[in-house]
Amino acid sequence: MKKNTRRRRRWWMLSLNRSRSRMSMCDFEYLLNKLGPYITKKDTPMRKGIPAAERLAVTLRFLATGESFVSLSYLFKMSNQIVSEIVHEVCRAIIKVLKDEIQSLV
Repeated sequence: MKKNTRRRRRWWMLSLNRSRSRMSMCDFEYLLNKLGPYITKKDTPMRKGIPAAERLAVTLRFLATGESFVSLSYLFKMSNQIVSEIVHEVCRAIIKVLKDEIQSLV
């Protein structure tokens, strides 16, 4: 009987932020540290949660390019319903966390 194990992500998924974004890694880490507690999901016995870094990368890609959720679902290998949910959740977190910093710039 074959054991059902989750495959490890390929190397290109690990370097996705560096190759597909014009944002520096320092800026990405800053946003991740600020938003991490709000966008992190817990693992369940049925599945592992999508990491906060990947959730942020999906959202930044959507905001930067305006690609469709279907296109992003192929790029990040997740369903377009999940991509839609992630983008909305992370955008809400961005507004909540960075609201004061944005208002101070105006």
